[in-house]
Amino acid sequence: MNSVAGRLWYQLRWPWGACVASIFTRFLRERQEDSDASSAPWSSTVLMQPAAAASPECSGPLPAVLRHLRTGRGNLLVAGATHVDMGEDGSPDALFALIPDANRQLVLLIAPDLRPLQLRGDGMVSPAISGFRLQTDNPGLTRLRHPLAPQRFLGVTGPGAGGSNGCVIFDSAGTGPLDRFEIVRADPGCVPGGVFQIATEICAAVAYPLRAATVLARLRGRLLRPALAASLLRVLPREELADLAGKLLEHPDDLTLLRQCMPDDPWFARVLPTLSAWNTRRRTIQGGVLQSPAADEFAGDPFEGFGQPQAGLALTALARATIRPTRGACLLTTVRNEGVYLLEWLAYHRSIGFEHAFIYTNDNTDASGPLLESLGANGVITLVRNEVGSHGGPQNKMHAHALSLLPNILDYRWAAIIDADEFIGFDKRRYRDFTDVLAWHETQPIDALALCWVMFAAGAADAWRDEPTLKRFTRREPAANMHVKTIFRPAKFCNARGHCPLPSLGMPFVYRTENGALHHGPGMAERDPAFAAAPSADLAWVNHYWLRSAPELLWKLARGHPDWKGASAARHLDMARSLCGNFVKFAARTDMVDDRRILACAEGATAELAALRGLRGVAEGEARTRGEFRQMLPRMMQAFMGAGRDEPPEFGAFREILRKKAVLF
Repeated sequence: MNSVAGRLWYQLRWPWGACVASIFTRFLRERQEDSDASSAPWSSTVLMQPAAAASPECSGPLPAVLRHLRTGRGNLLVAGATHVDMGEDGSPDALFALIPDANRQLVLLIAPDLRPLQLRGDGMVSPAISGFRLQTDNPGLTRLRHPLAPQRFLGVTGPGAGGSNGCVIFDSAGTGPLDRFEIVRADPGCVPGGVFQIATEICAAVAYPLRAATVLARLRGRLLRPALAASLLRVLPREELADLAGKLLEHPDDLTLLRQCMPDDPWFARVLPTLSAWNTRRRTIQGGVLQSPAADEFAGDPFEGFGQPQAGLALTALARATIRPTRGACLLTTVRNEGVYLLEWLAYHRSIGFEHAFIYTNDNTDASGPLLESLGANGVITLVRNEVGSHGGPQNKMHAHALSLLPNILDYRWAAIIDADEFIGFDKRRYRDFTDVLAWHETQPIDALALCWVMFAAGAADAWRDEPTLKRFTRREPAANMHVKTIFRPAKFCNARGHCPLPSLGMPFVYRTENGALHHGPGMAERDPAFAAAPSADLAWVNHYWLRSAPELLWKLARGHPDWKGASAARHLDMARSLCGNFVKFAARTDMVDDRRILACAEGATAELAALRGLRGVAEGEARTRGEFRQMLPRMMQAFMGAGRDEPPEFGAFREILRKKAVLF
């Protein structure tokens, strides 16, 4: 049979190859009992490079079922011009669904002409095949679950506005009737030879249980084409991915192999090698100045507009989770035009036990650059120049970069993401410093600590004075705010939002409140972890100085929202209306209470501030940014005092407060 098969396959290079492929495939299936298990695979004209070495399994009976998938709307899944789409029965573009006999929890989609597949909502760019896990609920119907995001399914949208017929999307909750598929028979005579060969290679690699070692061995032995590596890694069981992630840090040869298979994947080409090198030569000195180019936006949150998690992200997150930290707590923040407040914020948090700060910055116009550079050069902070592209703002990019790409933060057991107008406070009668707070919480399992905001605001009589924020503002709302900020273990999370971290690949974690109760966990998924169920601020909290004096609010408005780069003027106007309106309301409130608890926590801040100013270039940098602030603030006040046409009423009320302010220098 081998010589006959070889002669027939040779003809596939000619224009009538498609016809011969159909005859050849039917011939193989009818004569599989005569196959020689030791024969070499036939040559291929497929678009992807085939496996180069002989594979005993390739010429035997195909241990799989090749089917088609029918959507809940009655259409077949087909390879469209740009994305996976829906088509009619008999379509030559109908996708083949490979369900290996040895691992029937998997289904892998293959285009008939082996073109790369792209699914809407899936971050994997042009995969050779697209893999899912089968989840059967009803007889004859199944759901296709993302292997790395158990809560996401392949689905079909209904008809939309403008005559849209709906589309196939990889971002469904899997709960609707259109999110279930029927597995239907494919005509064996219509299976192209290239699909048959790829299916044979895959089946040999996905025996149950699917092992990472098997995939690597077949890649190393050239029994599996490199283009299939990413797709097969993505469908590995979680425990296999975790085991592989740890080994990649210890075995550079395996990492090099995967890097060669996926040279255009930044996780394998750059991120994992950097992590491995850092882990081998763990730096003993932190600090310095780093650059994060706009291209780093590929690491953006996979659940908020950047597609679903892929094998590289999964292995990176799991590899980071294996790193054992050697240090205590650090700060993580992004600043823009915050130079006048920066040293006080940094000195205070260093005095209560935070060892280091990772500070991202972009587009400063307040002359704070030299101050930040000096702090980085002296090793006090790690300064990251954050270049922002088109996919998101600097804050979102900072979260993704720090928790997915930056190895240095993994040397700390705890990281606090807070802004420069937020100061962490604690009960000084109970704790010596914030390391005591963390030590008390570590007496039970904990991965993240939620601390409620305490909202401070200026009164109508407050003006700007060149004095510490903590002494100037002691007036706050009577109750703790429901918003929380989080201190968490950076190795457990691959990204974050402004108020809470995002767990790596749904890995379990323990999230507690200031008093040690559960803040979020199983059974609480319907509640946003950015908010506290029962706000409290007795043992530890975050002082949020969101409304300093009226002149300083103008400075905040001029800076704009950190993640609204390129936003419309109307959106910025809405933010200005909100802040001005809230300032007027808070200035008029009579129920505000006096709270000076944080001053007891700050007893070491003065000495720490003096030490920072004694470092080379720091005092000069601070003087420069303060000088810029003094020059700009009166000009901004003067510009705002002139009423504009059709301005919001909130501006007029705020202007009346601003008019009474004497700016003291």
